Amino acid sequence: MVRVGSARSNENGGINGGKPGDQKNGREVSTQDWYLHSKGWVVIRAKDRPVRELIAHNMESICANNNIGYCQEHRTSLTAIAAGYGYDASKVLSPCETDCSEAVRVCCLYAGVKVASFNTANEVSTLWATGKFDILKDDKYCKKPDYLSRGDILVTRTKGHTVVVLDDGAKAAPPEPEKKSGWIQEAGIWRYYHGDTGEPVRNDWHRDPDGRWYWFDGSGVMVANAWKQDRVGKWYYLGSDGAMVTGRLMQIGDEVFAFGQDGAMLRGEIRCRCNERGALTIV
Repeated sequence: MVRVGSARSNENGGINGGKPGDQKNGREVSTQDWYLHSKGWVVIRAKDRPVRELIAHNMESICANNNIGYCQEHRTSLTAIAAGYGYDASKVLSPCETDCSEAVRVCCLYAGVKVASFNTANEVSTLWATGKFDILKDDKYCKKPDYLSRGDILVTRTKGHTVVVLDDGAKAAPPEPEKKSGWIQEAGIWRYYHGDTGEPVRNDWHRDPDGRWYWFDGSGVMVANAWKQDRVGKWYYLGSDGAMVTGRLMQIGDEVFAFGQDGAMLRGEIRCRCNERGALTIV
């Protein structure tokens, strides 16, 4: 079963008037089973699954909160109150009103999508303009619930109504596995993963925000306690923590080597001095 949530009508079955809050025991703003609207649906799908989840979560909160009722004339009163709580509808404790499109907007704002007020006539164009959504018009998405995903937004093809999908359809695409990102230790070895692809750095350097450089082999393993030569013949040394040694003298085995500020091993004459602690530093 696929459910949808929306603001539907006031306690009198109309679009204006009535008292703030849900006077119909939760039926002014509520969930119901998916249905095919007489005007047909267009699907507005957030490109990022986490955004879809936040949209669905907040619509569930709107539907469950009997402080939120329906009225087109006072549709922004929910928005104004929820703004003080990061648009989290579950935290709204004062009676207020919304309508179908403004309820969807509050869900988008809660999900971090900044968007101005819209109605069902311009909802598709307004959300499309944010760059955060895809617009799906194929029958497999619009005439049946099977391929819908939780957090999809449905709006009628002409001005009318809009709802949020609260369940995945039977044939919805499974969620993508979470991509690895940043430093991760695996079986005693360190790798660094690109957050955008989830792939480790291979045969390449990585520079951390603190400015230190690291080299990763063809398997994506951080190299430590080893020499590394670049394409122009310069030599670098990777310390016990994997970071390139820079700007100092270092004993490696029975020999002492000097490394410049760029990490390259120095040759020929160099100048050193003792710092305030008596340690030798490269001038």
